[in-house]
Amino acid sequence: MGRKPSMAGPASPPRLGSRLRRVLGLRQSFSVGGARYKECSNETLRSAMSKRGTGRKAYDVSFRDGSRMTIECTRERCFADLAPPPNLPMLLRTERLLRPGMRVLVIPGGTGYSAAMIAGRVAPSGSVVAIEPDAQSVEYARHRYPIQNVSYECGGVAELRGELDGSFDAVVAIEPRPLPPGERDVVEFWRLVAPGGWLLVAHPSAATEPGRAESLREMLGGICRSETAGHPNSTSHIGSLGEGRDGWVGAVAHREKVE
Repeated sequence: MGRKPSMAGPASPPRLGSRLRRVLGLRQSFSVGGARYKECSNETLRSAMSKRGTGRKAYDVSFRDGSRMTIECTRERCFADLAPPPNLPMLLRTERLLRPGMRVLVIPGGTGYSAAMIAGRVAPSGSVVAIEPDAQSVEYARHRYPIQNVSYECGGVAELRGELDGSFDAVVAIEPRPLPPGERDVVEFWRLVAPGGWLLVAHPSAATEPGRAESLREMLGGICRSETAGHPNSTSHIGSLGEGRDGWVGAVAHREKVE
């Protein structure tokens, strides 16, 4: 359980090879972590995801459990077996905050890599709940990362309303779009953090956009200290977890226990 899930995809073919593949109509098949992928077209993933590309590429996938499905890579829906996860810099920073036995919420859950990676850090007694609105991503995650202490659920923030205050030791909210989660969503995330736990909020932002990291910390700090966030018997402190140098800004709020 302590291993990171494999994200090693096939090596990118040289440009000459790509052109030959298109001319000959060849399609690649390869296996990663027990899952077998077969291209549905001879266009390379790099070409499809380029500025001039279609922004979509489909694969037929066979999983270890014998199930099959067709997935479609897009610029918003990424699969770690095919390309490095864009949010990997933030996930690597999150590792030092995780401890065995923690109960963690991951939202959005994406295609499952984030939850699977975190699960290895909180095992064997911890657990992870990943919530993702995209049904294809959830179905894929359940087949590709069938880990005993991970639950992949289809939905969004609305599905959290019934959870009790302090249900999680950590909430990981890494937004794939270059905007932070809405303030109402962050209030809901913070409500779910137990005393002694923490909330991570992050989103893409280049280092050339000064002030984005500070604005994120200020927004998170204002929410966490607000009475509307609940838990009046606890305090919080805000720290930085990314200043944009690697394309991501992040902030982490720790809910302190009051003696």
